Amino acid sequence: MNLRCLAKTLLCISLVVIGPKLHAQSGTRTNGSEPNNIITAVPFLLITPDARAGGMGDAGVAVHPDANAMSINPSKLAFLEKPYGFSASYSPWLKSLVPDINLAYLSGYYKLDENSMLGSSMRFFSLGEIQYIDNNQQDMGIYNPYELALDATYARKFGESFSLGTAVRYIYSNLSSGQVSGG
Repeated sequence: MNLRCLAKTLLCISLVVIGPKLHAQSGTRTNGSEPNNIITAVPFLLITPDARAGGMGDAGVAVHPDANAMSINPSKLAFLEKPYGFSASYSPWLKSLVPDINLAYLSGYYKLDENSMLGSSMRFFSLGEIQYIDNNQQDMGIYNPYELALDATYARKFGESFSLGTAVRYIYSNLSSGQVSGG
């Protein structure tokens, strides 16, 4: 009994002493500063291209399926009744801050049989015109960086309320066009 109490006490002391020094996936650098950059790759994929789902706080999983379904839940395509369809959208992004950033989205689907559906989509995110300058404030030209995502989707219905869907995505990000940043 006394040995158990001693073991628990040592464990508590160890946690109190060592605990503050443990940092799992810490964002602090070795010099003590905090990073302030975006650590998500291709963050434009987090923007919902569907106006209906975006207007409902990205609740597109719970709405009736349409041609935009593959951007949120590819398995919803299996419940579409029409043999084919498409959708196109264009969204000026942060228009009041920067006038030339935009997201364009094009999607379509085709019904293979009563239970199977193929879909495809394209997202194009343009960051507008950016003027590059070097460390000496010399003009290096104007460039239009952009990001692109192409999706291919397959969905199959297994019952009246159950389906599975899968998607393959190709992502291309061209943010610097070969420009080198010194530092």
